Amino acid sequence: MSEWHERISFHSQGEVLSIDCLIRKSIRARKIGLRLTGVGRVVLTLPQWASLSTGKDFLFQQEKWIRSKSNGYSEPISLSQFYSTGEKIWLDSTPREIICSISSNRTQTGHRVEGDKVQIFTSDAKDPEIELLEASLLLGREFLPKRLKKCETKSGLKAEKCRVGNQRSRWGSCSTKRTISLNWRILILPYELGDYVLFHELAHLNHMNHSTQFWDFLETLVPHAKKVDRELSRLGKSVFAIGQTVGKHN
Repeated sequence: MSEWHERISFHSQGEVLSIDCLIRKSIRARKIGLRLTGVGRVVLTLPQWASLSTGKDFLFQQEKWIRSKSNGYSEPISLSQFYSTGEKIWLDSTPREIICSISSNRTQTGHRVEGDKVQIFTSDAKDPEIELLEASLLLGREFLPKRLKKCETKSGLKAEKCRVGNQRSRWGSCSTKRTISLNWRILILPYELGDYVLFHELAHLNHMNHSTQFWDFLETLVPHAKKVDRELSRLGKSVFAIGQTVGKHN
Protein backbone atom coordinates (compact mmCIF):
# COMPACT_ATOMS: atom_id res chain seq x y z
CA MET A 1 0.00 0.00 0.00
CA SER A 2 1.33 3.45 -0.92
CA GLU A 3 0.13 6.66 0.70
CA TRP A 4 0.72 10.40 0.73
CA HIS A 5 -0.79 13.57 2.21
CA GLU A 6 -2.42 16.51 0.47
CA ARG A 7 -4.10 19.66 1.72
CA ILE A 8 -7.51 20.06 0.05
CA SER A 9 -9.74 23.16 0.19
CA PHE A 10 -13.47 23.38 -0.47
CA HIS A 11 -14.94 26.77 -1.44
CA SER A 12 -18.69 26.98 -0.93
CA GLN A 13 -20.98 29.97 -0.32
CA GLY A 14 -18.04 32.18 0.59
CA GLU A 15 -16.82 29.71 3.23
CA VAL A 16 -13.53 27.84 2.91
CA LEU A 17 -13.06 24.39 4.45
CA SER A 18 -9.49 23.07 4.38
CA ILE A 19 -8.84 19.43 5.17
CA ASP A 20 -5.79 17.23 5.59
CA CYS A 21 -6.30 14.29 3.22
CA LEU A 22 -4.37 11.03 3.53
CA ILE A 23 -4.58 9.30 0.15
CA ARG A 24 -3.95 5.56 0.03
CA LYS A 25 -3.60 3.18 -2.92
CA SER A 26 -4.67 -0.30 -1.84
CA ILE A 27 -4.52 -3.60 -3.72
CA ARG A 28 -7.30 -4.90 -1.43
CA ALA A 29 -9.77 -2.07 -2.10
CA ARG A 30 -12.54 -2.82 -4.58
CA LYS A 31 -14.04 0.68 -4.64
CA ILE A 32 -13.16 4.22 -3.65
CA GLY A 33 -13.56 4.76 0.10
CA LEU A 34 -13.69 7.90 2.21
CA ARG A 35 -13.37 8.04 5.98
CA LEU A 36 -13.43 11.04 8.31
CA THR A 37 -10.89 10.65 11.10
CA GLY A 38 -11.21 13.95 12.93
CA VAL A 39 -11.75 17.66 12.54
CA GLY A 40 -10.35 18.54 9.11
CA ARG A 41 -8.88 15.07 8.46
CA VAL A 42 -10.00 12.39 6.01
CA VAL A 43 -8.61 9.19 4.55
CA LEU A 44 -9.27 8.60 0.84
CA THR A 45 -8.65 4.98 -0.22
CA LEU A 46 -8.21 4.25 -3.91
CA PRO A 47 -8.24 0.80 -5.56
CA GLN A 48 -5.52 0.12 -8.11
CA TRP A 49 -7.78 0.96 -11.04
CA ALA A 50 -8.63 4.46 -9.79
CA SER A 51 -6.52 7.46 -10.81
CA LEU A 52 -5.73 10.33 -8.46
CA SER A 53 -8.00 12.67 -10.44
CA THR A 54 -10.87 10.17 -10.16
CA GLY A 55 -10.33 9.99 -6.42
CA LYS A 56 -10.29 13.77 -6.04
CA ASP A 57 -13.47 14.08 -8.12
CA PHE A 58 -15.11 11.65 -5.70
CA LEU A 59 -13.76 13.62 -2.74
CA PHE A 60 -15.20 16.92 -3.95
CA GLN A 61 -18.57 15.26 -4.54
CA GLN A 62 -18.62 14.40 -0.83
CA GLU A 63 -18.13 17.99 0.40
CA LYS A 64 -21.59 18.20 1.97
CA TRP A 65 -21.05 14.89 3.81
CA ILE A 66 -17.60 15.97 5.04
CA ARG A 67 -18.94 19.27 6.37
CA SER A 68 -21.83 17.51 8.10
CA LYS A 69 -19.76 14.76 9.67
CA SER A 70 -17.01 17.14 10.81
CA ASN A 71 -19.45 18.64 13.29
CA GLY A 72 -19.49 15.36 15.21
CA TYR A 73 -15.78 15.32 15.97
CA SER A 74 -14.00 16.80 18.95
CA GLU A 75 -11.37 19.49 18.60
CA PRO A 76 -7.81 18.26 19.19
CA ILE A 77 -6.76 18.04 22.85
CA SER A 78 -3.12 18.43 23.88
CA LEU A 79 -1.58 15.70 25.98
CA SER A 80 -0.71 18.21 28.69
CA GLN A 81 -4.39 19.19 28.85
CA PHE A 82 -5.57 15.60 29.00
CA TYR A 83 -3.09 14.45 31.63
CA SER A 84 -3.82 17.45 33.85
CA THR A 85 -7.54 16.67 34.17
CA GLY A 86 -7.17 13.56 36.34
CA GLU A 87 -8.38 11.20 33.59
CA LYS A 88 -7.35 7.56 33.98
CA ILE A 89 -5.02 5.39 31.95
CA TRP A 90 -5.29 1.57 31.80
CA LEU A 91 -1.92 -0.17 31.73
CA ASP A 92 -3.77 -3.25 33.01
CA SER A 93 -7.08 -3.75 34.79
CA THR A 94 -6.21 -1.09 37.39
CA PRO A 95 -7.10 2.51 36.43
CA ARG A 96 -4.24 4.90 37.14
CA GLU A 97 -3.84 8.66 37.19
CA ILE A 98 -1.02 10.31 35.24
CA ILE A 99 1.22 12.76 37.11
CA CYS A 100 3.64 14.80 35.00
CA SER A 101 6.93 15.99 36.51
CA ILE A 102 9.19 18.43 34.65
CA SER A 103 12.86 18.49 35.60
CA SER A 104 15.80 20.45 34.23
CA ASN A 105 18.11 17.64 35.37
CA ARG A 106 16.64 15.02 33.03
CA THR A 107 17.86 14.38 29.49
CA GLN A 108 15.44 11.57 28.67
CA THR A 109 11.73 10.94 29.12
CA GLY A 110 10.85 8.28 31.68
CA HIS A 111 8.04 6.94 33.83
CA ARG A 112 7.41 5.14 37.09
CA VAL A 113 4.31 3.13 38.06
CA GLU A 114 3.37 3.35 41.72
CA GLY A 115 0.07 1.90 42.89
CA ASP A 116 -2.79 3.75 41.22
CA LYS A 117 -0.54 6.44 39.73
CA VAL A 118 1.86 6.72 36.80
CA GLN A 119 4.51 9.40 37.08
CA ILE A 120 5.95 10.73 33.81
CA PHE A 121 9.28 12.56 33.94
CA THR A 122 10.13 15.07 31.21
CA SER A 123 12.78 17.70 30.60
CA ASP A 124 12.04 21.41 30.51
CA ALA A 125 14.51 21.84 27.65
CA LYS A 126 12.28 20.19 25.03
CA ASP A 127 8.78 20.56 23.60
CA PRO A 128 6.52 19.17 26.37
CA GLU A 129 3.98 17.79 23.90
CA ILE A 130 6.62 15.83 22.01
CA GLU A 131 7.97 14.45 25.26
CA LEU A 132 4.52 13.50 26.53
CA LEU A 133 3.83 11.70 23.26
CA GLU A 134 7.14 9.87 23.60
CA ALA A 135 6.21 8.91 27.17
CA SER A 136 2.78 7.71 26.03
CA LEU A 137 4.35 5.58 23.32
CA LEU A 138 6.82 4.10 25.80
CA LEU A 139 3.95 3.14 28.10
CA GLY A 140 2.06 1.61 25.18
CA ARG A 141 5.09 -0.36 24.01
CA GLU A 142 5.70 -1.71 27.50
CA PHE A 143 2.16 -2.62 28.54
CA LEU A 144 0.05 -3.28 25.43
CA PRO A 145 2.10 -6.34 24.35
CA LYS A 146 1.56 -7.74 27.87
CA ARG A 147 -2.18 -7.19 27.57
CA LEU A 148 -2.16 -8.76 24.11
CA LYS A 149 -0.43 -11.87 25.48
CA LYS A 150 -3.23 -12.29 28.03
CA CYS A 151 -5.78 -12.06 25.24
CA GLU A 152 -3.76 -14.58 23.22
CA THR A 153 -3.89 -17.01 26.13
CA LYS A 154 -7.66 -16.61 26.44
CA SER A 155 -8.31 -16.91 22.70
CA GLY A 156 -5.76 -19.57 21.76
CA LEU A 157 -4.49 -17.26 18.99
CA LYS A 158 -0.97 -15.91 18.65
CA ALA A 159 0.49 -13.04 16.66
CA GLU A 160 4.03 -13.18 15.29
CA LYS A 161 4.81 -9.58 16.28
CA CYS A 162 3.21 -6.72 18.17
CA ARG A 163 3.93 -3.11 17.29
CA VAL A 164 2.66 0.02 19.04
CA GLY A 165 2.47 3.40 17.33
CA ASN A 166 0.73 6.77 17.15
CA GLN A 167 -1.85 5.99 14.47
CA ARG A 168 -4.07 8.96 13.62
CA SER A 169 -7.27 7.10 12.87
CA ARG A 170 -6.98 3.37 13.60
CA TRP A 171 -7.05 1.42 16.84
CA GLY A 172 -5.10 -1.39 15.30
CA SER A 173 -4.45 -3.61 12.31
CA CYS A 174 -3.38 -7.15 11.50
CA SER A 175 -1.11 -7.94 8.56
CA THR A 176 -0.93 -11.10 6.48
CA LYS A 177 2.42 -11.74 8.19
CA ARG A 178 0.49 -11.97 11.49
CA THR A 179 1.87 -8.70 12.82
CA ILE A 180 -0.58 -6.83 15.02
CA SER A 181 -0.15 -3.07 15.21
CA LEU A 182 -1.80 -1.20 18.07
CA ASN A 183 -2.50 2.44 18.89
CA TRP A 184 -1.08 3.63 22.22
CA ARG A 185 -4.45 5.39 22.85
CA ILE A 186 -5.91 1.98 23.68
CA LEU A 187 -4.46 2.70 27.13
CA ILE A 188 -6.93 5.59 27.44
CA LEU A 189 -9.96 3.42 26.67
CA PRO A 190 -11.84 1.74 29.53
CA TYR A 191 -10.13 -1.61 30.15
CA GLU A 192 -12.83 -3.87 28.67
CA LEU A 193 -13.13 -1.68 25.57
CA GLY A 194 -9.37 -1.71 25.11
CA ASP A 195 -9.31 -5.50 25.36
CA TYR A 196 -12.06 -5.64 22.75
CA VAL A 197 -9.66 -3.94 20.30
CA LEU A 198 -7.02 -6.58 21.09
CA PHE A 199 -9.45 -9.48 20.57
CA HIS A 200 -10.72 -7.80 17.38
CA GLU A 201 -7.23 -7.75 15.88
CA LEU A 202 -6.49 -11.28 17.06
CA ALA A 203 -9.67 -12.47 15.34
CA HIS A 204 -8.22 -11.16 12.08
CA LEU A 205 -5.57 -13.87 12.35
CA ASN A 206 -8.36 -16.27 11.38
CA HIS A 207 -10.39 -13.94 9.15
CA MET A 208 -8.62 -11.11 7.31
CA ASN A 209 -11.87 -9.26 6.64
CA HIS A 210 -15.07 -8.17 8.34
CA SER A 211 -17.23 -10.94 6.95
CA THR A 212 -20.08 -12.68 8.75
CA GLN A 213 -17.61 -15.42 9.65
CA PHE A 214 -15.32 -12.85 11.25
CA TRP A 215 -18.08 -11.40 13.44
CA ASP A 216 -19.35 -14.86 14.38
CA PHE A 217 -15.85 -15.84 15.47
CA LEU A 218 -15.28 -12.58 17.35
CA GLU A 219 -18.55 -13.18 19.17
CA THR A 220 -16.99 -16.31 20.70
CA LEU A 221 -14.22 -14.12 22.12
CA VAL A 222 -16.26 -11.04 23.03
CA PRO A 223 -20.00 -11.52 23.68
CA HIS A 224 -22.17 -8.88 21.92
CA ALA A 225 -19.14 -7.87 19.85
CA LYS A 226 -21.06 -5.58 17.48
CA LYS A 227 -22.63 -3.71 20.38
CA VAL A 228 -19.19 -3.23 21.93
CA ASP A 229 -17.88 -2.10 18.54
CA ARG A 230 -20.58 0.60 18.36
CA GLU A 231 -19.59 1.81 21.82
CA LEU A 232 -15.97 2.00 20.66
CA SER A 233 -17.02 4.08 17.65
CA ARG A 234 -19.03 6.41 19.88
CA LEU A 235 -16.23 6.96 22.37
CA GLY A 236 -13.42 6.79 19.87
CA LYS A 237 -13.93 10.22 18.34
CA SER A 238 -13.10 12.00 21.58
CA VAL A 239 -10.18 9.67 22.38
CA PHE A 240 -8.61 10.11 18.95
CA ALA A 241 -8.67 13.88 19.51
CA ILE A 242 -6.12 13.44 22.33
CA GLY A 243 -2.55 14.17 21.33
CA GLN A 244 -3.41 15.24 17.79
CA THR A 245 -1.72 18.59 18.36
CA VAL A 246 1.75 17.03 18.27
CA GLY A 247 3.37 17.66 14.90
CA LYS A 248 1.38 17.27 11.73
CA HIS A 249 1.62 13.62 10.70
CA ASN A 250 3.14 11.52 13.47
